Amino acid sequence: MSVDLDWQKLDKELAEYVKEFLNKHFQTITKPSFIGDIQVTAFDWGHDAPQIEIVNITDPFPEFYEQEEQEQELIASSPTIEQSQPSPSTDYFSNYQPPRLIHTPLLHQQHDEEINHVPDTSIHTNNNSAGNTKSTEMDFQVHVLISYKGDMSMTLMTELRMNYPSVMFMSLPIQLCVRSIEFEATAVVAYIQSMKRVCVSMLEEEEHSGRGKDGIESLLRDVHIESVVGDEQKQVLKNVGKIEKFIVDQLRKMLDDELVFPSYQLIELN
Repeated sequence: MSVDLDWQKLDKELAEYVKEFLNKHFQTITKPSFIGDIQVTAFDWGHDAPQIEIVNITDPFPEFYEQEEQEQELIASSPTIEQSQPSPSTDYFSNYQPPRLIHTPLLHQQHDEEINHVPDTSIHTNNNSAGNTKSTEMDFQVHVLISYKGDMSMTLMTELRMNYPSVMFMSLPIQLCVRSIEFEATAVVAYIQSMKRVCVSMLEEEEHSGRGKDGIESLLRDVHIESVVGDEQKQVLKNVGKIEKFIVDQLRKMLDDELVFPSYQLIELN
């Protein structure tokens, strides 16, 4: 069953949240010495909506229930951890809080053998787990096929460093425009009534599918990136291959690491 989206509902406020999320990610990655700090300066949803098709409705994966219990165990085992409450200034939505990533080192280790396996949805019934007492008849999970090929775009700024880290190193500003994004994946959206949460994740692509032009398996099928290095008023270098490839690889890695099951985004409902 196909679903129509009102793409225009994705406003500038939500785009600002995505930009902030990307900037936080780029601050944590390890970069080659010749690339300076990376900052996303603009993000635009574009006008082309993705094609969405509901392919199945099942019971939620057990991991969507167990996750909270494991988080509580981790917090309980760390007596010096100070828990911070979300600030009202970060409430980007009126009805729910911004999604937060669930992917702790403990869980990553636990699912090392499972991450390359697509969960068999036919085996997930109301008996989600022997110890699960929080599931209700109102809990459900929708499997959605998402295909996107549109004009979503973003602009990044960084710098090309030469002879770094010498005191005499030279840097050139770089502007990168990411556009013509092609994305395809099967998403799972689970509603957990008792926990007042919505969990969103992507299933691992099957073998030989989801490969970009460089042969890397990823949710991000293809992307076009243009770069200009130097001052526009002076001589510039255009389309610097290594820098463009690094940015594309990081975007692919971010999507795969933070969205592919068993990782998922959590939306807490008020």
